[in-house]
Amino acid sequence: MKINENSILPTSNPQSGQIYETPRADGGSSSTVGPASDSGDNIDLRSQASLLSQSMAAGVSERSANVQRLQALIQSGQYQVDPVALSNSIINASLDGY
Repeated sequence: MKINENSILPTSNPQSGQIYETPRADGGSSSTVGPASDSGDNIDLRSQASLLSQSMAAGVSERSANVQRLQALIQSGQYQVDPVALSNSIINASLDGY
């Protein structure tokens, strides 16, 4: 999707020495910058914060269960480390800058 700003915003060609003022919702103009609530331009990020907290909470029980499973395997001596996979992971992490 392409937005043609020329048809949306009331702009003209810039001229040197001219001061441009931003139009206000009430038809006047303002040359000062104020809070977003003065101009009517707002972005509500509360829903984004909710989505972020939900995504961070997702999978917590599965990760916890996996950690407990691995702990039990290590304590019982049944966990076997694959040396090739471990060395590849160390090298890849080093190459990636970790």
